[in-house]
Amino acid sequence: MDAKKDADLFQALVNASHAIEVAPDEADHYWGRGNIYAALRRYDEALNDYDRAIKLNPNIGDFYYSRAISYADLHLRREALADYSRAIEIDPNRAALFNSRSIIYREMQRYHEALADIEKALELDEDYAEAYYNRGTTYGDMQKYAEALAALDRSIELDDKCAPAYFSRALTYAHLEKYTKALADFDRSIDLDPNLAAAYDSRAFVYNRLKQHDAALRDCLIAIDLAPNDASSYINAAVAYRGLGRLHEAIPCLEKAVQIGDPAHTSQAMQMLQQARGMAGV
Repeated sequence: MDAKKDADLFQALVNASHAIEVAPDEADHYWGRGNIYAALRRYDEALNDYDRAIKLNPNIGDFYYSRAISYADLHLRREALADYSRAIEIDPNRAALFNSRSIIYREMQRYHEALADIEKALELDEDYAEAYYNRGTTYGDMQKYAEALAALDRSIELDDKCAPAYFSRALTYAHLEKYTKALADFDRSIDLDPNLAAAYDSRAFVYNRLKQHDAALRDCLIAIDLAPNDASSYINAAVAYRGLGRLHEAIPCLEKAVQIGDPAHTSQAMQMLQQARGMAGV
């Protein structure tokens, strides 16, 4: 968060708190302050305000929608799902609600329900770029790559400035081993969002596959600088170091990946570390 935005939010927080002092039974004031707390990532206070707004007026969809977003940010998926569903009951013709609920279903690996919500969102708004993006990521998770590409192509056609859409399409191309197309989309996603750490990490993976280890290492170091607790970047850096014949530099990367303790990567990192130590004689 930049300094000006931070200052603006704190001033907005002061104003919202004053509004509550003046009219303590006005639900909208608590909802507004809750949104400010959420923007500041002060989620406990945000949730308290959303709770208060809902208690004062339980029939406003936006109150549940905002609380669902905070629950989702906290990875409280069941709570988020319940609030998105309640918001949909109140406002069943709002495409964004179905699209947002589809993300929770996808994260819970309830893919058919996710796709059903995306279909409903597109029924309500046929040019909804983000819904096509979510359809693409859902199909990607299901390893249905042709369907994923079709959805992501349409998302980018509707919004050619969406970095995550290019990133997701790049991942899909990488799964299909279409590395030239993957690299072009990784490049585009980074052009649009230079702080997208996962794009550097994933591009490094492709560079390693192509044995372009110098380029892979450069990307890994950027990814680690942007997201120092992402084990994947250390693993990809270790692959690059090993490919460059710098095995002793690969070992600390793998040790760090193990230390981070990400269940998705720990087993791979431990296996690679044991192998590297054996090869290095340490």
